[in-house]
Amino acid sequence: MKIKSIKLKDYGPIRNLSLELSSFNVVFGRNETGKTTLVEALISSLFKTRTRYGKPAEITIELIKDKKTIILPSSRPISVLPRTEIASLLYIPASESELYEKTESQMKFWDSLKLMLSQTGTQIPFAILIKKLREGIGYQPKEDNWKADKRRLIENDKNRLEQLHDFIKEIGEVENKKKILKKLIETHTRRVEELDEIEKFKKFKLYQHLRNLYNDYIDRKNSLLLYEIYTEDDLNRWQELVLKKKSIENQEKEKAEVENEIKKLNEEYNNVLEKLKFVEKYNVKEKLFQYKDIEKEPDYFYPVIIFLIGFIVLILSFRLNFSIAIPLSIFLLSIISTTIIAIKKTQIKIKKIRKEEFLNDVKLFLPEIEKFSEIEKRIQYFENEKIRIESVIGAKKERLVSLSSPSMAEEIDKEIEKLRKKTGCIEPEQLKKKIGEKNRLENEKRGLGAEISRLLGEQNDSKWQRLIDEKKTPPPLKEIDLSNVDEIENELRDLKKQIEKIQSDIKIFEEVKKKQYNISEEKKVLREIAEIEGRLKNYSMELEAVKKAEEILNQMSNELDNFIENLIHGTDSLSEYYFFVTRKYNKVKIENQNFIAVDEEGNEYPLEKLSSGAKDQLLICFRLSALKKLFPEGTFLILDDAFIFADWERRCRLVELLKRFIDDGNQVIYFTSDEHSRDLLAQYGAEVVTL
Repeated sequence: MKIKSIKLKDYGPIRNLSLELSSFNVVFGRNETGKTTLVEALISSLFKTRTRYGKPAEITIELIKDKKTIILPSSRPISVLPRTEIASLLYIPASESELYEKTESQMKFWDSLKLMLSQTGTQIPFAILIKKLREGIGYQPKEDNWKADKRRLIENDKNRLEQLHDFIKEIGEVENKKKILKKLIETHTRRVEELDEIEKFKKFKLYQHLRNLYNDYIDRKNSLLLYEIYTEDDLNRWQELVLKKKSIENQEKEKAEVENEIKKLNEEYNNVLEKLKFVEKYNVKEKLFQYKDIEKEPDYFYPVIIFLIGFIVLILSFRLNFSIAIPLSIFLLSIISTTIIAIKKTQIKIKKIRKEEFLNDVKLFLPEIEKFSEIEKRIQYFENEKIRIESVIGAKKERLVSLSSPSMAEEIDKEIEKLRKKTGCIEPEQLKKKIGEKNRLENEKRGLGAEISRLLGEQNDSKWQRLIDEKKTPPPLKEIDLSNVDEIENELRDLKKQIEKIQSDIKIFEEVKKKQYNISEEKKVLREIAEIEGRLKNYSMELEAVKKAEEILNQMSNELDNFIENLIHGTDSLSEYYFFVTRKYNKVKIENQNFIAVDEEGNEYPLEKLSSGAKDQLLICFRLSALKKLFPEGTFLILDDAFIFADWERRCRLVELLKRFIDDGNQVIYFTSDEHSRDLLAQYGAEVVTL
């Protein structure tokens, strides 16, 4: 059994909502988004519980059960959920530390659990079956008495028997009843007189109370006349003027700050312009380009090589007898190349000297420059800074124009002064205090008026004085104790009953004795007495038979108690789940229909001794293990922030346990306003719906 979809309209703060649900769902909603309202609508429709907004009128819940689609609410009765306390297993509210109370509802819970576990017969709980057996013979177990019709039947027999016995008695008892009747009538008369005096005293106290209320009402009404000059409009206007004045002062302050900033920016701008003018005046950019790339000085390596070659060739010419012109040509080439290199080196040195002089000249107006390569970057920086400062100054001037509206401070001060003269208050807080006093007086006046109107049944206060005067009652001669009014009234009722009964008895005995008792012949009285006594004996035998059947059913119930005990241990049991979550309590047992957790050292902790979080976790684990047995085909489980009070480690294990529950063919719908819980559930595959 799973919930396929939910549609809800016009319920509490929810106007129109439609949800399509999967096996694992998280409905996330912050405060005031309708999450709690949706939960209430859902459990109200499924479990017939009461909510803040009553039963939802426009809700449609689509369920899948046994591969059939069921639409709730239905025009005809459909048995979908068990109409017992076991339905509470399917809904886990936030921090529900008590699954049941140790009262009669505890018995209902366990009996309902046995019913769902047995899944046999007519599925009537043992307690209800016993109740039906008792009701079958007309006996009510709760009241420990027969039902009204059976009780009337038995009472009739007993009364008849008593009448017959009374008939046999001496009629002389009537005289004694007459004496008793006389005393009762005298006592009744005295009590009636006392009650009349009490009623007069009540009217007097009511008149006094109304008079005091009316005097207080007039006092508050007159006091409010002095507070008419204090109005919310004046207070709001005054507070508005104070805010405007503060805004103007802030505007003037900002204006001064902007002007000062513009002044500083102009100084920076002028400084940058001076730098750039110097660059332009002395053609720094052109010289920078001129000295930017100076070639490397050549060395005398190749002329020396040529000279050595010529020298070697010269020596060889003497030995080999070839022309000396060749080495001389080589010597000449070496001399020419040496001369060219010397000239080139001189030119490069001169260029470097001029570059160094240029760098020193630039340092005069750009002292921050250390190297030649920094000159171009610094010039670019000044050009960019010029553009930036121009842009900033333009923006500041635009802001200055927007702040240059005419001041209204004097007009505001004049209007504030008018409010001070009108209200007599120096500051808005003083006026606010006066308005608070005025509201207090108004509330007191309204409360007094409502009380007077309720007592008089009249809304028009102009008529109250007359109506109160009409209720004027003279004071009693002495103070009367009202605490015994109920006692006197009860006594009068009892006296009246006694008087009526005795009068009736006397009349019966004296006038219509035989006719009333339906006695035709006195000799039949003993036979009728025997018949009535036989019937009364049969009633007792019926009750004994039902009690014997109750013993047998209780024995069967105890056997199912043992079956429930097996639910606590073994695979997918409460003990297994609870140890998985807590890592502390490796066993859970039941004693006297109460859960007891046992830790690894053997220490026992009854349910009421556990912390709220541990208690919640135990009951959640119990639900999961119970539902697997109760609904082997799978079911839905609704949780309303049920993990919020668990620490993070246990919360993660609870979610893992919940995922195992879903993997076994069940459905989970988890409502939360906690982002961490939402994200944790999403990590385990939950589909998140955000309200």
